[in-house]
Amino acid sequence: ILLNRSSISLRIRLPKKDKDKPPTIVIKITEMIISIPTDADGSTSVDGAEFRGLEIDDGSEIWSFEAVNGFADAPPVAIDTDDDDVIDRVCWVTWYQETTARHGHAGCHDVSGNNPQIDWYNDIEQTSGSPNDEIAVAQPVWMDIDGSGAPELLVAYGRTLWAWDGDTGTQAAINNNWNN
Repeated sequence: ILLNRSSISLRIRLPKKDKDKPPTIVIKITEMIISIPTDADGSTSVDGAEFRGLEIDDGSEIWSFEAVNGFADAPPVAIDTDDDDVIDRVCWVTWYQETTARHGHAGCHDVSGNNPQIDWYNDIEQTSGSPNDEIAVAQPVWMDIDGSGAPELLVAYGRTLWAWDGDTGTQAAINNNWNN
């Protein structure tokens, strides 16, 4: 995606399978998410990264919320849970530091109304490696990994892959080895 002051350009390369029937692509871009990654108060929960949904055509704010704590180096994932072409959930991952220990949070906000509400969040504790490894830099992934039909939220944090039920935030048990 290329952005400039006057337009948005999308360049998509698709394989050519049938020259007589080129693929049809419909792209609806009406909003964007701006992340303000700062966490001015460090390890206390007074301040966390901010996320704002803006209309692309005029820049007006649709919604805004603050994560429970931490820096947001990773972009959030926007989700349309009811397939009506409107983003109604935003999931995020953040991290913060206390002395040398690093901690993370992952969660989802309901952004369907004028006043976003947190659906759920979970703490992510350091698991292995050095403190430099324990940060969140990859965007969360929203997908069905257990075959139930309902998506889970996957988060890479440090050297560990975490998964939670997308609706409730309970830790997803994919198989007997998932918690190891």
